[in-house]
Amino acid sequence: MALAYLQSLGPTRIVITIRDYGRKSVSKTFVVPASVWDPASGLWADLVTIRNNLITALDAIIDGLIYRVNVIIGEQEDTLTIPAGVCLVTDIASITLNCATLGKTAVYALPTPNDGIMKGTSGKDRNIVDVADTNLGLFFDLFQTTGGTFVLSDGEFLDDTAPMDAGKRISRGSNSQV
Repeated sequence: MALAYLQSLGPTRIVITIRDYGRKSVSKTFVVPASVWDPASGLWADLVTIRNNLITALDAIIDGLIYRVNVIIGEQEDTLTIPAGVCLVTDIASITLNCATLGKTAVYALPTPNDGIMKGTSGKDRNIVDVADTNLGLFFDLFQTTGGTFVLSDGEFLDDTAPMDAGKRISRGSNSQV
């Protein structure tokens, strides 16, 4: 699938982090020009091939461990539109999830939750997550055992029948400077 909506978001880059025997690391950035792979017309599989060829070539000429590889397809933060209304990264929806492993639960911290996933828009219900919300359910379908494409941080999938248990909006501290 081509990524046409990313055409103007800047260069595609591959960032490789290399570690030495003392666990010190250095990152090298490799720019993939649009003449080689263009988000408007290139396929992800093509970019994976470019990434894999780079790793193979680099691994043959270094002694360090290729520790991390990040593919960045465009960035353009300076012209993004800030969300309207109240939107704070210090507000999170803390959602208790049921893992596929029987009896195991996890907590997922969803930053800047919108009111649409809450039971109401005012009063006590504004701070209670609606675990029956369709959009929230579609998001957590991505983590389920059947058809899921992601796992939680501990490698767990979510239960297929009841992935969410409960949730609430909470605020956490911030050390940002205004």
